[in-house]
Amino acid sequence: MVDDDQVDKALEWLGINAKPAAKARADRLYLEEFLPALRAKIAAECIEAGDSASAADIKAKASDAYLKALEGFRAAVEQDELMRWHRTRGEAIIEVWRSGQANRRAMEKVQ
Repeated sequence: MVDDDQVDKALEWLGINAKPAAKARADRLYLEEFLPALRAKIAAECIEAGDSASAADIKAKASDAYLKALEGFRAAVEQDELMRWHRTRGEAIIEVWRSGQANRRAMEKVQ
């Protein structure tokens, strides 16, 4: 059974981490949009230098800047997912407590 202290801790975590969770999500979404734009920019530079479109795309995907951005994206996804799972855990703790309280009240009415 979940006790009041566990619920208090879950609620506290949810409150304290709302802003970091929002930032993690925003970073992830930003990088999802940034990666294709970066790839297109690098590919365009390669085309201007005389490469074919397919060669430019391959060079863009293999470029240091793109690979570095991919690493950043991976870190952003990891942070976003970590926050999401912590939030899910906190919500589950609260829901278990809420169900326990409802069951307790129902049992008190029966007795």
